[in-house]
Amino acid sequence: MTLKREEIVVDRHPVDARPVEGVVLGSDSQTIRVDLEAERANVTKQAYVVEEVSIGKNTTSEQKTFSDTVGKEVLQVRENGNLQRGAPQNDARLQQAAEAERLNKNNQPK
Repeated sequence: MTLKREEIVVDRHPVDARPVEGVVLGSDSQTIRVDLEAERANVTKQAYVVEEVSIGKNTTSEQKTFSDTVGKEVLQVRENGNLQRGAPQNDARLQQAAEAERLNKNNQPK
C-alpha cells in the first residue's frame, strides 16, 4: 500500500546583497502557517460475494423387475349377504350370484 504525505521544503539560495532600509532584524517577524496533509492506512475487512450456489431438484426414473408368486382370492357372495373368502370353485355360479345381487339392488325402492 502506498501512502502519500506532504512535506515543507525550504529552499535557501544566495542573492546579490542589497541593503534593506528601515528594517531592524527580528522586529518584523511573522509566523507563516502551512497545513500539511498525510494519508494514513485504515485497514478494515469487508465481505464480498464471490460465488453463488444454486440448488434444485431433478426427477429421475428407474425401472426394476420383481418376481414373486401372487395368489388369487375371489369373494363369493351369497344371497343372504354373507361373504366367504377362498379359492374360486365355480366361476359361472359366482357370476350368476353377482348378477342377481346387482338386479336386487336396482329393483329396490329408494
